[in-house]
Amino acid sequence: MFHPLMSTFPRENVQAGFDKVDRNYGRFKVYNKPKTVCDMFRFRNKLGEDLALEGLENYLKAFTA
Repeated sequence: MFHPLMSTFPRENVQAGFDKVDRNYGRFKVYNKPKTVCDMFRFRNKLGEDLALEGLENYLKAFTA
């Protein structure tokens, strides 16, 4: 049986960290890179700490390059 994971977060946390992307077929809200890295650390117990650290390393390499 499938049990969906339900979580609630404060509205400020959910709305922060979005970028709007315009394409020929519409406008979309996507998570930006800093928000993605922060979420990886927030969920590091589920994702794995090694994945969160790798995401941070990749972000810092791209940011400083």
